Amino acid sequence: MLRNPRRNFVCLLAVLASLLIGAVAVGDLATTARYGSYLAIDSLLANDKPVSAQVIADYAQRLSKSPQTCRTDILNSAVDIAMRNVEQETASFDRTAWIASLRSLEPLLRDSLACMPTNGLLWARLAVVRWLLGGTAEEQASLLTMSQAYAPSELRVIRSRMVQWRRVSPKVLELAERALRSDVRTILNYAEVSAAKRLLADVPPLVKPFVTEEALVLPQERRTAFVQAGIPLD
Repeated sequence: MLRNPRRNFVCLLAVLASLLIGAVAVGDLATTARYGSYLAIDSLLANDKPVSAQVIADYAQRLSKSPQTCRTDILNSAVDIAMRNVEQETASFDRTAWIASLRSLEPLLRDSLACMPTNGLLWARLAVVRWLLGGTAEEQASLLTMSQAYAPSELRVIRSRMVQWRRVSPKVLELAERALRSDVRTILNYAEVSAAKRLLADVPPLVKPFVTEEALVLPQERRTAFVQAGIPLD
């Protein structure tokens, strides 16, 4: 009895697909096992659970080579831990260790962006690192603009950019004016009043005019809510 060649071919494809799915699953489990500690530590940090400074430093030092994966959860966790290490090195006033942690963080951010080029938070974090390492105004404006383009309304990312808008040079503000205006406009129009108050608190004189100008076109109801919350718009 002759077999149906077409049916055999379909069966072969099904077997190959099953093998491929199995290989991917095994590879994914291996990746999780390899980098699972980063996921666990980042989860603790995200939930404000205590993690010793030494543990953070140890795991950050292991990131001299970026994780060999493009899994977003692992890359985000690795970056979070490396950023936390930079923050604690800043607090320790050990300038040598601080600069070393910044320099090791930059390639991690760039490798992560190669996997996640539309991640606005990564662009904002790269802007912070390059600013701290003495990057140019043109570079800073470009990085912040990229961040705003990819994450125009994510509060966490806007918060990160607002930190930068407060401390960059007038040249950066000039070059990236459209991105800055968009951030201010988004905060004024869409952020909860309490969040807007935190984001716009103590804006420097160079940023204040942007707030004042964008506030002119706010609905009266929104302006009233800001005034009642003690948010100066003039």
